Amino acid sequence: MTQSDWKTDYQSRLTTPDRAVERLEAGWRLMLPTLAGAPTALLAAMGRALREERISGLTAGMILPAGNVAEHLLDPAVAERLQ
Repeated sequence: MTQSDWKTDYQSRLTTPDRAVERLEAGWRLMLPTLAGAPTALLAAMGRALREERISGLTAGMILPAGNVAEHLLDPAVAERLQ
């Protein structure tokens, strides 16, 4: 792969957090990074998609959840759609 090939490939894979979350499928188990490694934009997109019922049936795990996890994924409104 030449230098220009990898750049083109990289550019073609860039996406938004909301589009990335659309690819999640029911039954998937997600292991989320701890504390400062938690992807804030992806967590917010997941929270929106769960509240809007665009995704459900996911299992999420984290050793030390940060505040942004509680804000976006531990909302009682999404409890039925996330394990």
